[in-house]
Amino acid sequence: MAESPAGATLTVALLRRLGRFTLDLDVQSRGRRVALFGPSGSGKSTILSAIAGVIKPDAGRIEVAGRVYLDTKDRIHVSSHERRVGMVSQDPLLFPLLTVEENLNYGRRRARGRVDFDAMVDRLELRPLLGSRPHQLSGGEQRRVALGRALLSEPEVLLCDEPFTGLDHRLRRQLVALLGELVDLIDVPLVLVTHIVDEVMALADDVIVLHDGRVEAQGPPEALLGMLFGLVPAQGLAPNFWCGTVTRAGTEATLASVDIHGHDVHVMGSLDIGQRVRLVVPPEAVGLALVARTQASPRNQLTGRVAALRRLNGGILVELDAGFQVTSHITQEASADLGLELGKELIAFVKASAIEVMRG
Repeated sequence: MAESPAGATLTVALLRRLGRFTLDLDVQSRGRRVALFGPSGSGKSTILSAIAGVIKPDAGRIEVAGRVYLDTKDRIHVSSHERRVGMVSQDPLLFPLLTVEENLNYGRRRARGRVDFDAMVDRLELRPLLGSRPHQLSGGEQRRVALGRALLSEPEVLLCDEPFTGLDHRLRRQLVALLGELVDLIDVPLVLVTHIVDEVMALADDVIVLHDGRVEAQGPPEALLGMLFGLVPAQGLAPNFWCGTVTRAGTEATLASVDIHGHDVHVMGSLDIGQRVRLVVPPEAVGLALVARTQASPRNQLTGRVAALRRLNGGILVELDAGFQVTSHITQEASADLGLELGKELIAFVKASAIEVMRG
């Protein structure tokens, strides 16, 4: 069980036997946003419970942002109520007899006043609901209250266990973006358990992939994208995820520009210069054309060479090397028309309106 390396945000070394299941891992992360990803029963929620102090492993060490919560070798065990841990789970676990304001204030019991209550209430759009009780709230409103209560406690780490499960796609995306903004605003490390790839891509800078209680892989989400989608094939084709910096500001009605490895990619959205974003593009939205045939009509055009070809879902999955990976899914007829082969130069084009922008 190694000591934490300099600069590590999170160190988790655990041995925990639960019947036939054994959790046995030793990982460190320098990420400020860590995602635990893997199938059900792989140990993700058990790790969160150990960090929170809800369960005590048979042996191990847990260190968060320089503070040791557990070290069985040195007989260190900080009790759960002494750990400054914020927790948001699938069940918001609000106090049913308390109002929204009282639930939020409960999170401030041990706070030091670093997080402004009114600013948090306004950012979460909870002011009209302060006098309401949990049963009067929608599912999304309850999740916002739970998130606010956790952040107002000024935690050393925020633990989120599939916090947006059961919400519709639009609302879940809104809350994922809000979570990313808030953890940055108060500068708190995040450990997220999720089985949804786009939540990983939107929020994480380090992913720990678990299987049967052990670490299968660890790294930045872009590097593990194929593995993540392979673990959850029901989510469909892996989309393109491109990370870059806004070079030209835009609004919901005007185009912004994002630098992706030296390419200007135009998108729709209210963005500011210097903002870091991730662009999500379904392979079906990426068209391909021969260089000689291409006109200047599509707004985004990326030149690349064919790096891989694969038959998939009745069509052809084409990977282009354009200085970064561009994936397109086209029909077999279109593939034959283009005369596709490895190394062939093509133009990939995609409309700005087909690109989804994730902040962070």
